[in-house]
Parts: sequence; structure tokens; C-alpha cells
Amino acid sequence: MSARLLAALLPLLATACLFEAEEALEFPNYVQAEAALPGEVIVKPVFNSLQNYGIAAVEDTLYHMELRHGRVHGRTGLPGAVAFLGSGNGALFAVTGGIICRVDGFQLTSSAELREEPVAFTVCGGSPLVVYGNGLMELIDPNDLTVIRQGTVPGGNVVMAAGFPGIVVTASSEGLLSAVVLDDMSLAASDSPGGEILSLNASGDSLLLFSCSSWNELAACSPWDLAVDIMFTFPSAPTDAAAQSDLAYVFASVPGSGVQVCRASGEVAWRSGYADGAMVVLSEDCETAMISRGDRIHILVK
Repeated sequence: MSARLLAALLPLLATACLFEAEEALEFPNYVQAEAALPGEVIVKPVFNSLQNYGIAAVEDTLYHMELRHGRVHGRTGLPGAVAFLGSGNGALFAVTGGIICRVDGFQLTSSAELREEPVAFTVCGGSPLVVYGNGLMELIDPNDLTVIRQGTVPGGNVVMAAGFPGIVVTASSEGLLSAVVLDDMSLAASDSPGGEILSLNASGDSLLLFSCSSWNELAACSPWDLAVDIMFTFPSAPTDAAAQSDLAYVFASVPGSGVQVCRASGEVAWRSGYADGAMVVLSEDCETAMISRGDRIHILVK
């Protein structure tokens, strides 16, 4: 090969190497779109059941963003400001004060009054579940929004919940984790990791992620026994997280360090400059991520 030809090819080879390096990243890391919403997003966004829209709540309105350009294709007005949002059974579920709502497509299709405003909410295998301040839990029928079953969380004082098919894990203000089987509302496991629980997230059908104020780590475990299988170390305790169900990588929102991605080996593979308080959600196929902070939603792809 002549020196002149080699000189001409070198820039192309360098570009190809960079492209291959970017392609080698096995998680969403490229910001494909940004959506600017009319107010602050304080409730964690979700993907719809078909995984073709990202849904964010601002006050009493849901914004349905297509994932290619971040454009808002639809808006759904609700009876009040959204406190909780979830997806399952082909629908969206939102809690506004003491009312639970079902949204199909862009339409509010049904709503029902709850006994009072809940302190925690999640979706368990397609069925919504609310928790009240006294520890009472109610599993809701996803179709007619009636109560299927009731139970009580030991100790009460619940501040957050993560739902799975057949089981729910709650966290109390005292740092107690409780796993409750939905068939009979019996206690399957409990644990007090030490300190305030800062984040509690379901990943897939069988992986629980949580962090607490006494660690600078994110723990992963089965929701059925709460026995920690692996911990991912960060500069400080994450306030939100999402992961591929096989733990090939985890996203964590780390105060003072932005959003970071850690591989199963413990290697930090990616860092961003997102401000403290960013919320992270992954699509079911882990091809797309949404990161929200303030009034902005960033849509990331591989």
C-alpha cells in the first residue's frame, strides 16, 4: 500500500474504530431525543405496555412521547395532580389524590375512588396496588378498578413499594423492607439493611434493586427472600436505579456524580452530567432508556 493511500485511509480507519467502540456499548447511551414539558416532572415516567411511548406526568396531565423524536403525540387530562404512575395489563394507571385512573391509549377510560389518598403505589403483574398510611394494602382489579384483596404491611409507615407478579416489596420510613405474598397477603421475608431506604425499584419479574443511606451501594436481590445477591458501588448512595434483568448493567442516579452505568463486573462503563435527582427508567427490551430531570426527558438508545 502506498504512503499516499495509507494517509488517505487513516482518518476513515479512525472513524470506524470510534464507531465500533460506541457500538460495543451494550446499553442505551446515545441521546436520540429530548422532550421539553410545560412543568417539572416529579413522578417517575414509565413506558406504555407496547413500549412505543414514554409517559410523563406534569400536574394533572399525562404526556405521551414517541420515542424516535420525543414529540408529544397525545395528552390525557386527569381529575387532579398525579402522585403515582404505573403501567401494566395493557394500560396505564395513575393515582391523583384519592382517585385511581385507568388510561388506554390517550384516553381516560375509567376511574374509581380509593378509601383515602395512598402513601405508596405500584403495579404487580398487571394489577395496581395501593398502600395507605396505616399499612393497609389493597390489590386492585385492573379492569373495573375494584378491590380484589386486602392485607396489612407489618409495622406500617410505608413510603415506597415495588411490585412483581405474585409479590410486593415495601419500604418503611424506619428502613424496614417487607415482602408480602399477594395470594394470601402473608409475609414472605423482611429485612432492615440499616438506614433510610433511598430507592426501591423492580427490574423485570424477579429482581429488586434498593439503596439505603448507610451505604454508597446499590443492592440487588430476589423480592421473595430479600437476600442480597450482589452490590454495585458508587461514589454515594443512588437515589434511583434501573437495570437489565440479568444485571449485565445497572443505571444509577448518584448525587454529585450524575447518572452512571455499572457493569456486572463492577466497572463503571458510562457517566453523564445529569443533575441530582434524575430519574431513570428502562424499556422491557432494554433497548431504550428515559432520564428525566426538571422539565426535560432525554430518550437514550443503544
